[in-house]
Amino acid sequence: MRNLLYTLIIIAVISLLVLGVIKLLQPILPENINNGLVLVFAVIPVVCAVVAALTTISNALNKSHESKSKRTTLQRLASEQLGFFDQISANSNPDDIEKYLAELIKFVKNLKMGGVYAGKIEGLTQREIPPQIFVGDSTNSTDKITKKYLEQIRQAYPQIRSIVDDVLRLQDY
Repeated sequence: MRNLLYTLIIIAVISLLVLGVIKLLQPILPENINNGLVLVFAVIPVVCAVVAALTTISNALNKSHESKSKRTTLQRLASEQLGFFDQISANSNPDDIEKYLAELIKFVKNLKMGGVYAGKIEGLTQREIPPQIFVGDSTNSTDKITKKYLEQIRQAYPQIRSIVDDVLRLQDY
């Protein structure tokens, strides 16, 4: 790209120099040759400038499209990573949820400034297991802990979504 622009600039400058030489030789050149040469060497710099401008615009549009494509891809991946929140129910397995959360945290860690944001998600989703006193039915106690964890995750979702959105905004597209 740069080489093309430099080449076009050099061609335009040389054309202008030749045009200057033609003007100096104007008194000794026949009029029809003089007019033709002036026309040709006056048009070349204009053509070079137009080609350079179109090339620059085309490259800028390509970069903009690539940037938009990267942003769209990251947003799609983030939505996929967050999709499991919609499937959390009272019967969800906390171990499965932790696996999905681990994938989400890994995804966020791989982004620019992701370590900081992944730490925030980890803090919100850390499983709190209170000390248990097993008196009688331990299944009932485990069910309460599971329900509490599922509720914790559901309540953390808006903050997690906001964290993911924030880290996506920081990315270089």
